[in-house]
Amino acid sequence: MLQYKQLCKQKNMEKILMRKTWRRQLALGLAVVTVWTSGNAEHFYAGQKDCETSAISTERLTDTEQKINLDKVNYQVKKSAYAPVFDASYYAGNNKDLKAAFGNDENALFQHFLNYGMSEGRQASAEFNVKSYRNAYADLRQAFGNDLKSYYLHYMNCGKKEGRKAAGVTTLQNPVTVYNGVNYSAVYNYNYYISRNPDVARAFPDDDISTLAHFVNYGMTEGRRGAQNFDVTSYRNAYADLRQAFGNDLKSYYLHYMNCGKREGRKTTGVTALQNPVTAYKEKDYAAVYNYDYYISKYSDLKKAFAGDDSAAIRHFVECGMAEGRQASKDFVLGVYKSNYSDLRAAFGNDNKSYYLHYIDCGKKEGRNAVTKIGTPTKPEPSPKPNPEPVTTEDKIKAKVAKISKDYGVTVLTGDSAGFYWTDTYCSGETDPETTLTWITMVDEQMARYPKGFFTDMQDITTVTIKLVHNLDAGGGSFAGVTSREYGDQMFIALNTSQSFLLSDRTFNHEMMHLIEYYIEAKSWNASTQQYESPLKATEAIKPDAEVNSTNSDYTTSDYNRGCEEQYYISAYAKTNGREDRAETFTDYMFRAYKKDYMIRADYPIPKKQQIIADCIRQYFPSAASQPAGSLSWEKWLP
Repeated sequence: MLQYKQLCKQKNMEKILMRKTWRRQLALGLAVVTVWTSGNAEHFYAGQKDCETSAISTERLTDTEQKINLDKVNYQVKKSAYAPVFDASYYAGNNKDLKAAFGNDENALFQHFLNYGMSEGRQASAEFNVKSYRNAYADLRQAFGNDLKSYYLHYMNCGKKEGRKAAGVTTLQNPVTVYNGVNYSAVYNYNYYISRNPDVARAFPDDDISTLAHFVNYGMTEGRRGAQNFDVTSYRNAYADLRQAFGNDLKSYYLHYMNCGKREGRKTTGVTALQNPVTAYKEKDYAAVYNYDYYISKYSDLKKAFAGDDSAAIRHFVECGMAEGRQASKDFVLGVYKSNYSDLRAAFGNDNKSYYLHYIDCGKKEGRNAVTKIGTPTKPEPSPKPNPEPVTTEDKIKAKVAKISKDYGVTVLTGDSAGFYWTDTYCSGETDPETTLTWITMVDEQMARYPKGFFTDMQDITTVTIKLVHNLDAGGGSFAGVTSREYGDQMFIALNTSQSFLLSDRTFNHEMMHLIEYYIEAKSWNASTQQYESPLKATEAIKPDAEVNSTNSDYTTSDYNRGCEEQYYISAYAKTNGREDRAETFTDYMFRAYKKDYMIRADYPIPKKQQIIADCIRQYFPSAASQPAGSLSWEKWLP
């Protein structure tokens, strides 16, 4: 009985399946008629799009048509999951190339987003910007690095629920300071490092992880400065015990400060010369016959080889210098010591080193004379002859360079020594003597307009160099002058001597304002906020309402002949950006030979800008602050 019932049930199922098969075949026949009649398979899909369980065969569809159809189903399934990061209309509108390629085809746009858009970092939703999301969270950057797609997926799966911010963050927040489990924050700050090392910033844009890796693996070894509060050169200069321990292994100085020096309260900035140069070598003190500064100053080959390296200098003295009879101290002259004492000559003969060692061990305690020959009357020092006046143009140039160095603490470079690369173009130094003398005389005259000590005020942060070059042609254009911050805390101004000399003094002061601004920026670093807080930027709020949200990037040097708002801008070039505006304003107050309302009325915008500049200079330059109000060259026409 049971077998019979099962058999009947099986027969009934076969009948049902046959009826379903017949219906499918009929449906297929009708569908084929529809396709053949219309000539457009799209009509067929439209008729079936709501039939998710349809069993219609796709034998007659092309592979591409089948994939599109399948992708449409997938998009409908995935649309909700990807909604936080993908909106088809926004994606098309925000990416013109995709709009041109796919139009409003939501499926095609979605497939591009999945396969390419996320990896390329394209924005597909007003709610989510991958660069902003990456900027905002250091934990994500550490987890995903530059794998942009992972940031989209994280926000979809976790970030949105966690209430994470996904738009509007334009700069990296909380840049990482930990690398391989070690915290480098005592000697490293991301923003400071990239500001002082533009090559690193170009190599790793908005990538704090790779930037930190560069600092740890290369920057410390190269002696690059990674933080406002730590200068490895100063740290090395300040402590003889560290130089004896580490020599020229610069990375070890950074690590020492992180592990010990900070806790010990050691000085890390502002030490420009070696302190307490070592006099001991292999546990023996040579101070009686050796002084580092005297030794390297007396011999040019040693200065070239060992300047700044007292450990190497003392080693050379012990291993080579004594045998060679080199003088290393004003308190010991080998020839005098030899000639004064026959007992020593009998004992040591021509073994020069033994005379030094004898004086260290015995001679000094015995009161032996190692400076003046016994029995020789002391001759008065001859009066120094006055330096002759320079005769040749080359002599005059050397005299000017020496004067500027002495008076202002500034280095001037000419000829081959002034050459440098600017935007991958080599700028050659000026070699014509007459041209060089003319320009260097102008530099001296203009520097004299700044208060005494102005340029030495900068030396706690930077050194200043002025380069005279014959060309400043780069990027298809020619510059009258440029200002640059080199890594290693150096700044320079380059002046193009091939430009008209008539505007040379204006060019110098324009570039000098850029240098002043870089210095103020460096001094305004806020360690708590990890930001530069230069008060000079207050000038950028003083502009026409129409420009409140404008970068003024459309204003270039070609705009000099175009009229500009006299109340707001000194020149059309001042509209380029905030820095150029400040440089142009500062320069015009240095040189304006006439007074217009827009320069002397306190209620006008330009005087307000200049007052901000003048106040900032007094704030950060002690030499300026010490002068009476309104007496400085750039203040004399302020209201």
